[in-house]
Amino acid sequence: MTTSWWMFGLGVATGVLGTGVSGASHVLALKKDRRELAEKLKAEQAQQLRDVAEASLVTVTVRGSGGSVAVKITNDGDQPVLRVELLDIRREGADPAETWSVNQNMVPQPAVMREVLKTHTALQVATWLLDADGKRMSVPRAVEYAVRFCDVSGQWWLRDASDAPPRPIEAP
Repeated sequence: MTTSWWMFGLGVATGVLGTGVSGASHVLALKKDRRELAEKLKAEQAQQLRDVAEASLVTVTVRGSGGSVAVKITNDGDQPVLRVELLDIRREGADPAETWSVNQNMVPQPAVMREVLKTHTALQVATWLLDADGKRMSVPRAVEYAVRFCDVSGQWWLRDASDAPPRPIEAP
């Protein structure tokens, strides 16, 4: 039996062409996967920015009021926030032994946590700052605080006295 070089060449060419087409389609599929991954990442980053922007609409103001420190947590966002809680308040640079308590003289008595803080409403907490012996301290010029809350998507946030936007945290 004689081998036809022409048939042999045609077989090799077909194999090379098939491999090339297969390789090209693989490269195109990789490019498509990369593009889809990049679009997904971009969409996730945009959502994160929107989440931070919405969480930033939960603000905290602190002022002295009749010897106590009044903390006002306001939700100016378009969505309610959940489990809003004043975790800590201290004078700036406080001794670790210093603490705080709710001012029990207020009517109605303030709570440090609210299950739901509706849009355009506020939680107000009057507090006493206490020294290491548990005695009331005068209202300081500057305070540090920590407020925790959960958005409607289930993401927990921590807001503190820094000028930074709230940061996401693990669920308690």
